[in-house]
Amino acid sequence: MLKAQDFVVAIVPETFINSNFTLKNRLVSITVLEENPFKDTDTPVVVLCFDNKYKSETKIKVYKNDTFINDLATIENCRIFPQKTLDMDFNDKSGWLGVRCVDTTDPKKTLKFDFKENIAYDWNIGIKNSSRLLTLVQVNVPEDQRQSFINNCNNILYKIRKQSDDIILSPFKGNMKNGKRRRRLDFLTCRAIIEKAYFQTVTKKEEMLWN
Repeated sequence: MLKAQDFVVAIVPETFINSNFTLKNRLVSITVLEENPFKDTDTPVVVLCFDNKYKSETKIKVYKNDTFINDLATIENCRIFPQKTLDMDFNDKSGWLGVRCVDTTDPKKTLKFDFKENIAYDWNIGIKNSSRLLTLVQVNVPEDQRQSFINNCNNILYKIRKQSDDIILSPFKGNMKNGKRRRRLDFLTCRAIIEKAYFQTVTKKEEMLWN
């Protein structure tokens, strides 16, 4: 496409933002369309504008509908990655930490970490090795620190969503009832959040006891 024309406007699935497409630096802008422009699909889409000129990601503008959000570099900097320094198992039926990994259509039931008992779901039947919408995580957090740990997980998640305006989280089909795009929390980001919350909750407390 870019080999034939310098100036290109394309409508593609929104998963493009999290893809490894190598010519993103030829973009002028990315616009997330929360209102679906198509009748035959509910796949979330974005509008890409290219000028085929190499540029820094700080020069690429990102919009949501008609609103400017930030430059692509700033949004990408909101991502966090796991260091894999903490043992944890996903989709473990013996796990105590429940995670809702997809926004529901109800704005009050969005991505969140909580005790599994507080999330209405039949974990014994629903959790499989392939589960991605909800998961149970087994991670070694002392019982008396688990509530603080959960709070920290949700605070980190909230910060990521707010600072990136949700754009670094992959879209899920359809919108919430308030019109906002539903989002999905992938296990890589989920692991990174758990690691960071563990450091804030458990490791720091241990350091305080020894100092």
